[in-house]
Amino acid sequence: MPDAHPPVHGSAPNLTEVPRTLAIFSYRSEDSRILHPNHIPSVNEGEVVRGAPTGRIRATPYEMSLGEVPSTASFFDQQAQVTPGIELKELPFETDPVSAVGPGSD
Repeated sequence: MPDAHPPVHGSAPNLTEVPRTLAIFSYRSEDSRILHPNHIPSVNEGEVVRGAPTGRIRATPYEMSLGEVPSTASFFDQQAQVTPGIELKELPFETDPVSAVGPGSD
């Protein structure tokens, strides 16, 4: 199984006076095995959102790289770190926040 592609942050700079909020959701199948503990604990960890708990794990032989455990729990600190071998490129984003996601946008 190939390594997953690293996440890409794709929003333009916030040029408004309104703070930009952030919500991060993490889902996994009920029968998947956790490879390392979540560094941002939640009271909802392990909650089944659809169906019923089975108490069983499906097993398929495969190999994958074990993920790095972050040195900090801050999403923004991790985002600022450079990953060796990953080239970051500037993307052409709309710089006017009103025309980018304003009223009447499709």
